[in-house]
Amino acid sequence: MKILLVVNEFYAKTNGLSISTQRFCDEFIKLGAEVRVLSGKSYGKTYYSLEKKEIHPFEGLIEKQGYVFAKVNKKIIKEACQWADVVHLEEPFFIQNACAKIARKMGKLITGTYHLFPENIVSSIHLGHCRLLNYCLNLWFRSMSYKYCRFIQCPTETVMDRLKNNNYKADMEVITNGITPDRILARTNKPLEYEDKMVILSVGRFSVEKNQKTLLKALALCHHKNDIVLIMAGQGPLRKKYEKLGKKLPNKPIMKFMTREELMNVTSYADVIVHCADVEVEGMSLMEGFAGGAVPIIASSRLSATSQYAISKYNKFKARDYHELAKRIDYWFDSPEKLKEASENYQNWAKELTVEKSAIRMLEIWNNYLNNKE
Repeated sequence: MKILLVVNEFYAKTNGLSISTQRFCDEFIKLGAEVRVLSGKSYGKTYYSLEKKEIHPFEGLIEKQGYVFAKVNKKIIKEACQWADVVHLEEPFFIQNACAKIARKMGKLITGTYHLFPENIVSSIHLGHCRLLNYCLNLWFRSMSYKYCRFIQCPTETVMDRLKNNNYKADMEVITNGITPDRILARTNKPLEYEDKMVILSVGRFSVEKNQKTLLKALALCHHKNDIVLIMAGQGPLRKKYEKLGKKLPNKPIMKFMTREELMNVTSYADVIVHCADVEVEGMSLMEGFAGGAVPIIASSRLSATSQYAISKYNKFKARDYHELAKRIDYWFDSPEKLKEASENYQNWAKELTVEKSAIRMLEIWNNYLNNKE
């Protein structure tokens, strides 16, 4: 089977969508498929490479969010689609629209993954809660790319429900983006400077939609704030604002971009991982956190599917409610035995959520369509 993955930037290291695409690509190859990638080349060349497309006047904001658009080149796109048995769209934007139109004329099987809610994009300009705008954007996503898809991978039930409510016509199935086995870590001892502290981990861009300010405000209210260390792994436009909030805490938060290896090391000894985003399709960083044994506390909102990973009320809080989040943190601080038990339970669950299992299912689905069994 020849699979063409279509994504604006394949090699980005801070973009969860790109990282997920890389992982699926690796798994498909391990499972015997031929895979080529059509992508922009800002971070490295793929088999079919496209020039960068600048979106003015928003280019500066787009770059701060770690995102890059690729420019449509119909000659390259035709060559890529001609090669493929399956054209798989990772986004609903310009190159995907061009690919879908060309692939349809060639009679190719077109499928997609729904990685992004509209709110993920417009939250940076403080329009994440404008329902009319986001409804219109979702319809635009449908018309740009997803209307051409025979099948759409939905990482969560929340995604599938929303697409059905917005009259998406493709076949759909819930298939997690998954965790790589190396993220299921053996627990390690904390560094000496943290051994008598609770270590809380937060992973993600310092941006509006990730909403880390809720965590910083919650820590200021915790009864045990003197004995808590916060590690914020990421970078982004709100760094200075968060540094200012962090100065009010007894222990200054550690804020830095981490390599994969550094983050895995921290995850292996962190007690808790807090996920504050109130708009999220799945939440890969959260899944990787509990795969490493950090117990999650997850924001629960209408547009966040991530809270489906809460196994008790103590693993979630109402989005943006820092008072409730503070109570959850204090609960786990006061319950070390339950914290240990929850850590083990989450690591066992993570073993069922691997990207390998998801890739196997995707190949089964494609084979069925190509063989006209569905």
